Amino acid sequence: MSEAGRRVDATLGEIHTRHYGELVGFARKKLRAANVPQSFIDPEDVVGNAFVKAAATQPALSSPRPTCSRS
Repeated sequence: MSEAGRRVDATLGEIHTRHYGELVGFARKKLRAANVPQSFIDPEDVVGNAFVKAAATQPALSSPRPTCSRS
């Protein structure tokens, strides 16, 4: 794995560690607003799947930058 790949792994790991609870709460709020039953998909699964997809696209994340979405 390249140095950039290791750096992205560390960054994703740090984001996961620091913001997991906040991200799950955000996902829970969005799923409720869309009337998606928790029996259909769990907010923890949504966040986990997002991190799996982000890790799979490491080359595309060579210079991650913070973004914020508010609704």
